[in-house]
Amino acid sequence: MAVCVAVLARQNYPLYMRTIPNENTLKFHFIVHSSLDVIEERMVAVSRSATEASNRETYLGYLLTIQDFNVYGYVTNCQVKFVILMDSSNLSIKDHDILSMFKKLHNAYGEAVSNPFYNNGETIKSAAFEKVVGNFMLSHHHQYVTAPSDVNNHPAYPSQTNNTTAAAHLHQQNQVPSSSPATVIAQP
Repeated sequence: MAVCVAVLARQNYPLYMRTIPNENTLKFHFIVHSSLDVIEERMVAVSRSATEASNRETYLGYLLTIQDFNVYGYVTNCQVKFVILMDSSNLSIKDHDILSMFKKLHNAYGEAVSNPFYNNGETIKSAAFEKVVGNFMLSHHHQYVTAPSDVNNHPAYPSQTNNTTAAAHLHQQNQVPSSSPATVIAQP
C-alpha cells in the first residue's frame, strides 16, 4: 500500500506530497528527504554508465527501507523526482507494479504542468493529478484515503445522490465528519 507519494523539483523542494491521514506528516517529509541522497547517488551512477540520454533509465527502483517503509524512486529527464513510500509488510506489490505506478504518475505530472495556468516550480494543485495519486493509495488501502467533504464517493458512506440524505444518515449514526460541509437535518 502506498502511504506517501511525493514529487520533488529539480532543486529538491516538494512540489507535491500526499500521505495517509492520521499519520505524522513530518515523519514522511523526513523519509522523503532522506532518500534524496540515494537518488542523487543513483542518478550519478546512471549518468556515468549511459552513453546517450535516451538510454538512461528513469526508474530507480527500490532505494532503501526506513521505519518500516520501502522507498522507491523515479526521476524524469528534467530531474523532477518522484518518491513513493510503501508499507514494508506488503509483499504482494512487485517491482513492475511500482514501475507502472511511476509511469502513471509521470503522465499525470506531465498533464498537470502542461496546464497553461500552472507556473513552473509551484505546488501542484491539479484535481486530475490528485485523482491519480488517490487511486494509488485508495487501491491499496481503502480506509485511509478519504475526502471528508465528498460524502457520496466514500466507500463507507451509503451511495446516495443527495448530500442532505447522506448527511442525515451519517448524523443518525454519529459519524458526520467534522469538516463536512453537508447540511445536517434535524432528526424527527
